Amino acid sequence: QAPGGQWTILQGFTASSSYVWNTNGLTTGTYLFDIWVRQSGSTAQYEAHISPNPTYTLFTGPACTGANLAFSATSPQPPGTQITLNASATGCPNPTYEFWIQAPGGSWNIVQGYGTSSQYVWNTNGAATGTYLFDVWVRQTASGAQYEAHLSPNPAFTIQTGPPCTSVTLNFNPASPQHPGTPIQLNAVATGCPDATYEFWVQAPGGQWTIVQGFSANATFNWSTTGLAPGTYLFDVWVREAGSTGQYEAHISPNPTYTLN
Repeated sequence: QAPGGQWTILQGFTASSSYVWNTNGLTTGTYLFDIWVRQSGSTAQYEAHISPNPTYTLFTGPACTGANLAFSATSPQPPGTQITLNASATGCPNPTYEFWIQAPGGSWNIVQGYGTSSQYVWNTNGAATGTYLFDVWVRQTASGAQYEAHLSPNPAFTIQTGPPCTSVTLNFNPASPQHPGTPIQLNAVATGCPDATYEFWVQAPGGQWTIVQGFSANATFNWSTTGLAPGTYLFDVWVREAGSTGQYEAHISPNPTYTLN
């Protein structure tokens, strides 16, 4: 009986009391054995057998105790970049590797099944922008385990269309101060990123920070001050390159203010 398998006849009833077991290519683990015996000419299923069943363990080496992964390029990179993933294992003399990837918002998928190759070439041509998660399962050659070690926490790599934003500025039209009811246009400008996206925030006097316009390519926010309380309002603009899933790459500090009187 192979590990986790069914009982199988290896050699039917015969006068030979020997059997040569060829273990080439077999899964590692503990095998159970039994021998049924009966007198020649008997039609009984068996007259005696071995109980408890003797065992024999096949073992190619110690189990893997750890896994590591390195990328050939630093994150982030634009779509189309070819990135080599280099894995390594510890604790096992003959590791095998299985590579997994989770696309942004997607499920985990095997991109390279178990094999002795410790490299996987990730072709990002046509890949969606965003942050991808990776895992590598490792196990000793011939091990029947699902895995003996894997990566935790999972390393991440971001695909985006350009370099990250490094700073952002904001100006108001018309300038502060103004009376409540005056329409105010906020114009932001990001630097360092060719395809910036903007998120506008405001904090009313004595209030909490609130998003007034979520991330988009629109660098302008039209602030309606009708019905607003007089006082000094704080503003911030978060910016990140299109495709980035970071919370932000740059924002304004110290926060600019605008007074309604």
